[in-house]
Amino acid sequence: MKPIINLSVFTFLFLYTGLTAFCQPVNGVKILDSVKSYFERNYVGFTDKVTPATRAAYNTYTSKAYAQAKRVRTKARCFDVIEHWLEFFKDEHVYIKYPIDTSVAAPIRGVPISKPFTPLFAEEQQVNTFYKKLNDSTGYLRIKSFNLNYAKGIDSVIQANLKSIQSMPRLVIDLQWNGGGGDHSMSFLQPIIYTNPIKNIGVDLLVTPENIIAWENVINKYRAVIPKNELDHLMQLLDQGRGKARTMVNFAADYTGALPTVWPMPAKVAIVINGGCASTTEEFLLQAKQSKKVVMAGKPSRGVLDYSNVVAKYFFNPNFELYYPTTRSRRIDAGLGIDNVGIQPDIPLDLGTNTWLNELLIKF
Repeated sequence: MKPIINLSVFTFLFLYTGLTAFCQPVNGVKILDSVKSYFERNYVGFTDKVTPATRAAYNTYTSKAYAQAKRVRTKARCFDVIEHWLEFFKDEHVYIKYPIDTSVAAPIRGVPISKPFTPLFAEEQQVNTFYKKLNDSTGYLRIKSFNLNYAKGIDSVIQANLKSIQSMPRLVIDLQWNGGGGDHSMSFLQPIIYTNPIKNIGVDLLVTPENIIAWENVINKYRAVIPKNELDHLMQLLDQGRGKARTMVNFAADYTGALPTVWPMPAKVAIVINGGCASTTEEFLLQAKQSKKVVMAGKPSRGVLDYSNVVAKYFFNPNFELYYPTTRSRRIDAGLGIDNVGIQPDIPLDLGTNTWLNELLIKF
């Protein structure tokens, strides 16, 4: 299988912890200028979203944003204007993060809000990954995140319970609210679900001088957890664009991946999904759907994958971070994009009840 770095594959979270004074006057027009200029140069989806057919709408939308920016006097309002302008692109991999001000009563949209979730097992509150036997024929594997920091833990849990997993006719893999992370983290699941060669549609990377800097920041941050061959591959791709204003390089080729063996057990795998499943998790789901032993259960996934491999740009005065994708899936050109649509379940379930697991065990 490919050494995936859809680090969409990297949805990297650099949260601020300090407080700021939102009352100081800010130059909203200047800040919007900076964000707009940077974003137009470096967001891989810009030319898809702003076309001759949509250019007039984009210009009108942007003009209204500037009109709002002229009236900006506080950081809080400035962030609102930026977020609203970014909404034009309808890409949930595009967002900003900024310091939390506890003096502001209104919700701050730049900070992710936790979703309501009622765990079925006590382990849910303690660890990212755990496995348990539900009965003599069914195992249950819970993975809350594919963040690269959890890669070793995911592998450890699978290896520690490998004998049980390989002896069970059925396995439930629960990925609810797994918003993605690094593809290395999901690679440990591939032997479990594999039945036949898997077709993978690749992605292209937009390389610009500023994206090179952003990617080098990513590499430095995650150097300890990314395999060396993947780091070398990344550096080679970035080197292809050095000295150029803008170029697209083949980040991941189209290919058909095969594994040497098919595990006889588990013979059936149900993957539980919901609207919190996005990015790298959806990459895994697209692969898993091709397996003859896999069914999807639950609710549709988020639909945030066509533009991926998210990096960050730091802005100052006021301090905030702009997150945006740098790779574009060739699924888009094939008419197979999933953004704002998601991956549909084979077995719909009401995941808001505490009986959904029993219902699933009856249906698959």
